[in-house]
Amino acid sequence: MKLTTRDITFTAVFTAAACMVGFALKIVPPALVPFSLLPLVAMLAGGLLGSKLGALSMALYTLIGLVGLPVFSVPPFGGFSYIFQPTFGFVLGFAACAFTAGKILENKKEPGMYHYFAAMFAGLGSLYMVGLLYLYMILNLYLGRATGFAEILMIGFLPFILFDLVKAAAAVSLTRTIMKRISILPIQNRS
Repeated sequence: MKLTTRDITFTAVFTAAACMVGFALKIVPPALVPFSLLPLVAMLAGGLLGSKLGALSMALYTLIGLVGLPVFSVPPFGGFSYIFQPTFGFVLGFAACAFTAGKILENKKEPGMYHYFAAMFAGLGSLYMVGLLYLYMILNLYLGRATGFAEILMIGFLPFILFDLVKAAAAVSLTRTIMKRISILPIQNRS
């Protein structure tokens, strides 16, 4: 994939937004799976940048955290050891979320409201699929804590889905508004 200066700039903006949102969550009381605005950033990245650049921006966020910068939401906040945290699957899921949302929208010449909602809900579905599967594997296989699927849903899905649906609606509104007003976004220049 050949990146233009504009592609690099917009990708960096969303990577920086993800880092700032992840970093800001350190002031929130800790939880096994913390409340986060990162799903909103991931949906916006996919919706505005497209599948490849949106996923790239979230993958760069993950890489920045893994090399040690404190951009993740729970201790140790960064470093390679974060892959053993139950929440790391959600970090990986942000790239899947952006890719899925972007893929659905970039194939539509003039997406309607239905397409925007489908894209954001599918993006959330990708995020939860990756995040919950990883949560299950870490708790059961790495930490040795026998955890059933129902408990996984109680820990990582039910407390957050309502808020994430509100974030999806916000992402729809913001993406539609921005796409109508700004014609320089990478997704609008793809064939």
